[in-house]
Amino acid sequence: MKTSSTRRSLIALARRILHSYFASSSLDLLLAYLAPDVVWLGAGREMSAEGRQRVGDIFRASANRLIPCVMSQETYRAKELTEDLWLVEGSCQLRADSSYKVYLQEYQRCTFIFTVKKRLSQLYHRFDVTNRTSLIHKFKGKA
Repeated sequence: MKTSSTRRSLIALARRILHSYFASSSLDLLLAYLAPDVVWLGAGREMSAEGRQRVGDIFRASANRLIPCVMSQETYRAKELTEDLWLVEGSCQLRADSSYKVYLQEYQRCTFIFTVKKRLSQLYHRFDVTNRTSLIHKFKGKA
């Protein structure tokens, strides 16, 4: 795959994952791309785990606290680290969906390291997935 097309494909994939997670509160796409040896490093003291099962368990345990958000001011960039490793960053402004009685407006940055072989492969590392759940569970309420 050419570098520019790989870059575009990985940015599109990162965007799909972030929209699925933040806008739709769905874990499916994120979990589908976790590599067996994924490392997750979040912003909080307890937000760190290794391995597909453990990382997946952490996300599944907090799924009921997710609030759909409107994403704006999105920016994405990708950098080739080696022939088969890419760093992809996505950032955006998040605002809680208006159907929830919660004020949430914050900037979010997510960083991925993807492995790329013959086809787009797995999410190798996922850093700083979210730091919003600590605020959200205190104020969550459906309008």
